[in-house]
Amino acid sequence: MNLLFGAEVQAKPTFPSPSTYRYASASAALVDLGTNSSFQLDAATRNVSLVRNGATIASFTGAQRNIPEPGDEGIAYSAGANLFGFGCIPSSLALAYTVTAVYAVNLDPVPPAADTSGLILVGGTPTISSSELSSGSYGSLVSLSILTTDSDNPEDSTDARTITTVTFDLASGVLKGTLTGVGDKTYTVNFTATLIPGTTRFQGVVTTASGATGKLSGGFFGPGGREYGFTLAVDDGTAHITGVGLGKEARLTQQHGCEIVRGGFASRTVRRRNDMPRRFA
Repeated sequence: MNLLFGAEVQAKPTFPSPSTYRYASASAALVDLGTNSSFQLDAATRNVSLVRNGATIASFTGAQRNIPEPGDEGIAYSAGANLFGFGCIPSSLALAYTVTAVYAVNLDPVPPAADTSGLILVGGTPTISSSELSSGSYGSLVSLSILTTDSDNPEDSTDARTITTVTFDLASGVLKGTLTGVGDKTYTVNFTATLIPGTTRFQGVVTTASGATGKLSGGFFGPGGREYGFTLAVDDGTAHITGVGLGKEARLTQQHGCEIVRGGFASRTVRRRNDMPRRFA
């Protein structure tokens, strides 16, 4: 499955005591995935690999796939402190052409762990031509991961549960709206993105409730621009935020869900909730 857009958070841990850790420094930024980025599944072995710019950066075996529990979403693999997960999440939007993925390294570090990082990704089947696009409204969700420096509770994440309306105006090429994620706290982001001329991709600016600004990069997916997806990155004081915004045309009913999973992977099989780190839940 092609991966097109990414955002990454990186952090350096410190250890006030053997059982706790903090982050002394961190940063969040969009990343250029280059060409030929994807995750690849072997239907027979259930092995999975993550490719970035033509180079394999992670591989997991079928034996490292987490056992799903009813009601969970997505598919996840873990090996030691590293994790890779993917799926058409959230299912409440019944996305058919857009996929999200995460790759996390050195989660919940213990001394003398190296730096930690988390790569959040969006891909799928892009809309071929901007001539397919039209003005309209999208039912939309956001999922955020928040890493805080100098805190005894350094990680938080939001569930993609609050559906709001995002609008796209073809004449101006502008997609904009307000998205809310609910976690230990409620996080709201406003965004405005502009279509890159001659493409179905867009770039824009994200603003948090505190006034901090960051960047987003994304595009439309599926025939006629039925769906959209983007990654975002914001450094908001001590909070370093990455996430994904997802939408589906409001006129479409939830007639089908994720179509990207084949070869024995059910579209709604996933990880145990406790297996997914909080900032990537």
